[in-house]
Amino acid sequence: EQRYRNVVEDQTEFICRFLPDGTHVFVNNAYCRYFGLTRDEILGHRFRPNIPAEDKELLERFYTSLTPDHPVDIIEHRIIMPDGRTRWQRWSDRAVFDPSGTVTEYQSVGRDITEHKRAEEALRESEAKYRILADTSPEMIYLIDPEGRIQYVNTSSARAFRTTPEDLVGKQISDLFPPDIALNHLEGIRKVISTRQPVIHEIAEVLPSGKIWIEVRLSPVIDHENRVIGVLGLS
Repeated sequence: EQRYRNVVEDQTEFICRFLPDGTHVFVNNAYCRYFGLTRDEILGHRFRPNIPAEDKELLERFYTSLTPDHPVDIIEHRIIMPDGRTRWQRWSDRAVFDPSGTVTEYQSVGRDITEHKRAEEALRESEAKYRILADTSPEMIYLIDPEGRIQYVNTSSARAFRTTPEDLVGKQISDLFPPDIALNHLEGIRKVISTRQPVIHEIAEVLPSGKIWIEVRLSPVIDHENRVIGVLGLS
């Protein structure tokens, strides 16, 4: 028992056990440090962190959803710290049931994910700004995956084909151009993927308005795992 207790106490995650009425029966050091309280201030008490009202409703539904057939789940919610700051937490909760199916205890393992949430929000804001710039650009901008499938097109690209962006997304390059033109375009895409370097080439595009020659600038789009997930085209 002491061996396992040492393992639990050494964890950086918050670990606790509490009864359905909120009375805590176990907390580890990380849990106490995070909330700035001692074990004596938590154990045996109905310790309830300060949680925003809308998140309380989410938590109530979450705990209600735990059943003998579905005893474990994960939830993310906000918490208001004693100094007034709002932070995010992710918890993995297990409900413990007696033979009659009544909840007798909850076991929870959690961690602070505030920085992760902030990074996600910053990314969403950044993506929204760049999407607005791309959608309002007079140049044709599009994103193609390594298989030659269109993942994104801006309004100018769709306008050139006299259709909507939604209609073009998911189509193959070969669906839009004659074989020789599609092959030329795909060769440029493959070169970008293999070299991971931008490529500039000229292709002929057959639009509803007629055949035109345009200069295409292709750049690799690389994700956090250093994989080429697409090629961004600017015409």
